[in-house]
Amino acid sequence: MATYKPTFYTGSATIDSGGSAGRIMALMISHDQATVQTVTIHDNTSASGTVLLTIHVAPERTPWFANFSEVLGDKKSGLEWSTGLTITPGNCEVTLWTLTY
Repeated sequence: MATYKPTFYTGSATIDSGGSAGRIMALMISHDQATVQTVTIHDNTSASGTVLLTIHVAPERTPWFANFSEVLGDKKSGLEWSTGLTITPGNCEVTLWTLTY
């Protein structure tokens, strides 16, 4: 059974969401820095391996939001990962809405 939940990440540390498969349904990034900030999301249990997404967010574009699904909760949509999900948020606050299997 899939579990749907919003998860909030902040700070400059790499965060491992656990070694499970799932899908990112939506993503929001914000920061209060004067320069462009980068968020990287890996399909792995560490910040290496397959890069799912690299996002560069300029100060004038924050908060930045992406909805990867047309219907939240639909297992057939979203950005899929299979090994684990690791987020390197830089100096950003990141909120993910995910389905995990």
